[in-house]
Amino acid sequence: AGISYGGFVTYSLMARPERINKAIIIASPGPIFSDEHLAQLCQRANVKNPEELFVPQDKSGIKKLYDQVFIKSPYIPDFIAEQIYDGYFKDWQPERESLLNTLTADRERLGKISTETLPKTLLIWGDKDQIFPLENGIALSHYLQAPIVVFPETAHGVTNEKPELTAKTIESFLSQVN
Repeated sequence: AGISYGGFVTYSLMARPERINKAIIIASPGPIFSDEHLAQLCQRANVKNPEELFVPQDKSGIKKLYDQVFIKSPYIPDFIAEQIYDGYFKDWQPERESLLNTLTADRERLGKISTETLPKTLLIWGDKDQIFPLENGIALSHYLQAPIVVFPETAHGVTNEKPELTAKTIESFLSQVN
């Protein structure tokens, strides 16, 4: 299973059906995410570029990211936001920016993967996702001819907002016989 950026990684791994017989993509649009979608994301988040949102430069950037990821962003005291920044972002700025840049560069390669050879796939999405809106999930569902499970009143932070439902959905899918 891959969540958000991890969904792009999962999609790449799906091109190796001899290694994977099922896949779960959570809130990640794969190859159907266009430059237009990227521009809309930046507009929704009120940022100039994706790096401004996904590679926070300080505690206020952490709070802005959380505001986009969750329906009801949890209250984060400044000292906690600073700890999150220091622990997860401060020392990895160039690497995180590079990862983001590879997404747009990798879209073309992902789009060339034949959907007929991909393993059985399940999509999970929040109906209030502001990062990759549900319409992206529905489009990916049609593209892959894969079922999509939509969680109501859930944003991009699907696994954080609905952990039990996510776990049950994943368990149910994985327990199905091919």
